[in-house]
Amino acid sequence: MAHRLSGQVETVPDFRRTLRGEIDLDREVVKVAAAFGVAPGELKHRRRNFPARSALFYHLVEHCGFTITQTALAMGVQISSASMAVRRGKELIQKSRSIQKIVEQLNFI
Repeated sequence: MAHRLSGQVETVPDFRRTLRGEIDLDREVVKVAAAFGVAPGELKHRRRNFPARSALFYHLVEHCGFTITQTALAMGVQISSASMAVRRGKELIQKSRSIQKIVEQLNFI
């Protein structure tokens, strides 16, 4: 696990988030929805095997610096469900180069 240079146990995404300032969840949802070509409202609804939703959870936790708990509360799911969605998003990105490119480009939109 990567740590701040000062040796504190906060992870790098938390450190990045403090540098970037506040991140608007609704704006991130709109960005992911546009990147995947779905309506933003669809990402808020629970659906099985929905890559865009898994990518959203992964993006919020890994790139935006949200904690899994914050993401779960914001999306209205259990913490364990958010954790599994982040894991599914990570697996998707490792398996699919096209999804990996989409998620990487979200930081520049």
